[in-house]
Amino acid sequence: MYKFFYLSLLFILMMYNAPAQTAIRAGAATVLILGPYEDWSHFGANVSMEKAIKRRLSLGGTIMVGKSPAKSDFYQKRLVEICPELRFYFRESMNGLYAGVFAMAGIEDWKNITQSTGYVNESIYVGPGISVGYVKQLSDYFDLAFQLNGAAHLGESYFPVGAAIQIGIRF
Repeated sequence: MYKFFYLSLLFILMMYNAPAQTAIRAGAATVLILGPYEDWSHFGANVSMEKAIKRRLSLGGTIMVGKSPAKSDFYQKRLVEICPELRFYFRESMNGLYAGVFAMAGIEDWKNITQSTGYVNESIYVGPGISVGYVKQLSDYFDLAFQLNGAAHLGESYFPVGAAIQIGIRF
């Protein structure tokens, strides 16, 4: 019975003729952390939500979960980042080229792969960042998004640079 309720709700959302004002996207992401002591890369997934608030402005947020490859290093790292973001679109909100500013908060855990110990919390970080990207509307209800971003850790001289590709649904 619940299947039919959810399918009916999905059908109503698809038939709704108002322009989409909210998008939920998911996809792959990578982060390269540049700094004087390390150059770790992280590969993972991210989920974001975006809401149009003005003709050319939107407000959203992204959660990224990533892991570092540990092929030749002694340590493996994983991270979780949360990034609320304000975007300015050059054409219209949630369509085309945009530039954004965001605040980043994250946590990195380390694991020594030569020993059998678990992950140990190493650092919590915050910092400001900027992003640029492009959102291509595939249909009234689906879109594709590309993003490049860079940020700074406050109190440290680390600079995460990231990229993401996402596919999303609009409603």
